[in-house]
Amino acid sequence: EEILAWRDPSLEDLKLIQAAIDFQSQYLDQLPNYSYEDTQHLEVLKKRLHEYSAEALIADSINFEAKSQKLLEDGDFESASVALNEAYQIQKTINELYPLSSLANLNRATRLLREIRYLNAEPLARESLEAEKLADSLVAQEEWEKAEQALVKAMQIQERLNTDFRGTKQDSVAR
Repeated sequence: EEILAWRDPSLEDLKLIQAAIDFQSQYLDQLPNYSYEDTQHLEVLKKRLHEYSAEALIADSINFEAKSQKLLEDGDFESASVALNEAYQIQKTINELYPLSSLANLNRATRLLREIRYLNAEPLARESLEAEKLADSLVAQEEWEKAEQALVKAMQIQERLNTDFRGTKQDSVAR
């Protein structure tokens, strides 16, 4: 315990904690009566293992999220979505495998998913708006057939946004 306060836990440290959990579980199974203190000790070991294991992963998730933000600032929605999905997958792993860790965070996972959906929908929303603008300019030029094609394209894209990306700020029944 004191050594781990000075440095990050290694794989060997995690294996030692897992072995301690296994031994403590076996010990509890062999006790004739319930032991509150020994059960608490087992829970402390499990929490410690979860915390250290999650700490080894969370930095990568945070780095992928930061990378996504930089890519988004550069206008690369697709790459930003891929990076953010990596951050989400790591957070999901932490939530599923290490629920006793303070780093397990369902709210963060939900937020990341919502942001991924936004990143996937935004290029389509922009394409729909561009097609609508094109239709408007074609109407002004009285090129009716081309205007109709552009407007149909805008409507089809918006319909896809309304069905595939429901709940994002890009869906709009009125559009």
